[in-house]
Amino acid sequence: APSVTTRRAVVRNNRVVLEIRCTGPAGASCSGTVDVNRVIAATATRRSRTVRYGRANATIQAGQTVRVTVTLNGSGRVALKVAKRLTLKTVVTPKGAVKPSSFPLTLTLPVRR
Repeated sequence: APSVTTRRAVVRNNRVVLEIRCTGPAGASCSGTVDVNRVIAATATRRSRTVRYGRANATIQAGQTVRVTVTLNGSGRVALKVAKRLTLKTVVTPKGAVKPSSFPLTLTLPVRR
């Protein structure tokens, strides 16, 4: 099953680089999608909702760790520019899996000099 090893990432050129590892028997592979989402909490008049900030596809051989680049969409770029730091959820959905796995992720902007 694939898992995300990156917990903190700096966004450069609207891209996030995540390290993803595949565990399983030798010769097997993990393929599926990687989503970077933000859960917006419920208010008195609205239910909570999930906003996708980026998505990428990945195929990894068992026992390997690869870097996957996720490009932020417009909502993600604006939210990061306003907040400077975002705590998001990375969701990895393997092909044919019943339940996706999620991992926390903190994004920051690079320090300008």
